[in-house]
Amino acid sequence: MRNLSSQEVIRSHLMVLPGAWGIYLNELFRRISTSMVGLFIPLYIYKETGDLLSIPIYYLIFSVTAFCTELPSAYLIKKIGIDKGLALGSLFRTTFLYTLIFANHHHILFWVSAFAFGLTMPFDWLPHYYSLAKMAKKGHQFGSVASFSKIFTRLGSSLGPVIGGLCIQLWGFSTLYFIAGTLIIVAGIMPFLDKFEKIDMHVSGKEIINRLLDPGIIKHIFAFGTENYDGIVSIMIWPIFLFTTVGSYGKSGAVETLALLVGIISLYMINKLVKNKKYNAMRWGSIAIILGWVGRLFMKNINGIWLANLSYLSGTAFLFTPVWSLLYSRSVAKKYTMEFWLVHELLSHGLLALSCLAIWYALSHNFGLSNIIYTNILVIGMSLIFPWLYRGYIKRYG
Repeated sequence: MRNLSSQEVIRSHLMVLPGAWGIYLNELFRRISTSMVGLFIPLYIYKETGDLLSIPIYYLIFSVTAFCTELPSAYLIKKIGIDKGLALGSLFRTTFLYTLIFANHHHILFWVSAFAFGLTMPFDWLPHYYSLAKMAKKGHQFGSVASFSKIFTRLGSSLGPVIGGLCIQLWGFSTLYFIAGTLIIVAGIMPFLDKFEKIDMHVSGKEIINRLLDPGIIKHIFAFGTENYDGIVSIMIWPIFLFTTVGSYGKSGAVETLALLVGIISLYMINKLVKNKKYNAMRWGSIAIILGWVGRLFMKNINGIWLANLSYLSGTAFLFTPVWSLLYSRSVAKKYTMEFWLVHELLSHGLLALSCLAIWYALSHNFGLSNIIYTNILVIGMSLIFPWLYRGYIKRYG
C-alpha cells in the first residue's frame, strides 16, 4: 500500500482549496502580518536603542543574510518542494517576529531578528515566484498573474498598518509581534491545502552564471535597483516622518491603510494597461511617486499626508507593475524558471544591501533624513526613462 505524503495526510483532515489558492492565501496572511509590523519596526528600533544608525544596520544584516542564503536555499527547496519551502519560510519569519518581543530588554536580539528575517526571504519568495510563473505559463497571462498577485499583496498590506497601530496603542509592541507571528503560522499551513505542488525543480549553477552574464542584466539592475532604493527609503525613513507629523501609532497606521485601500484601484487600472501592453503609463507612475515624496516632506496635516501617501502608493503600482509583468513573462521564456528568479533575488538583495550601506553612510555623516529623501527623488526621476530603456526588452518579451 502506498504511503501518503505529508500534504496528502493534511488534505485528508482539512478542506482542499482549488488551484493554487493556498499560495495566494499564504501571501495574504503573510502580507497582513508583515504590514502590521513593517511600518513600526524602524520606530521600535529607534525607540529602544535611541540610535538612528541602528535602523540601516538592521536592514543591512537582513539583506546580506538573504543574499548569502539564496543559492543554498534554492537547492533545499528543490529537494523538499514548494509547500515545505513556504512552511520553512514561515518558521523563520515567526522566529524573526517572536525575537522582537524580547529585543527591548536584550538589544542584541535585534540583530538575531534581522538574521532570521533575512533567512525568510528565499523560502518565502522563490517558491512564490516559481508558482506564479508556472500558473502564468499555462494561460500566457503574465500581466494578469502579476497584477492579481499585486492586488493580493496590496489587500493584505492595506489591512495591517491600522491593526498594528491599534495593537501598539492598546497593548504594546510585544502583543503586536505575538499576533503577527501567529498569523504567519496560519500562512505556513495554507500551501498544503491546495492542489499545486512541485518538487525537484531544475537548479543549475551554470544557468545562473549565464543569466548573470546576459547583457540585458543591466536593464534589470537599473529597474530593480531603483525599486529597491526607493523601497528601503520608504521602509526606514518614511515611518519616522509619518509618526512625527501625526503623533500616534494608531493615526500612522490609519493613514497608511486608507491610502493602500484606495490605491488598489490603481492596480485594477494598470492591469488593463498591461494587458494592452501600454507601458508608457510607467512615466506617470514616476511623476506620481515624486509628487508623493514631495508631499510627504512638506505636508503638515493628516489630510495632506494621506493625499501624498496615496500619490506615492498609486505611483509605485503604475511604475513597477509593468516591470513585474515583463519579469514574469521573461521567467517562462525559457525552461529554467527557478534560476531566473534566483538571479533576480540575488540582484535585488545585493542592491538592497548597497542601498542600506548608502543610507547608513549618509546618516553617519549627518546628511539628514530630508536630504536622503531628496536623493531618492532624483533616483526616481531617473526612472522616467524606463519606457525607453525597456523598449528592446518589451519588443522581445512584452
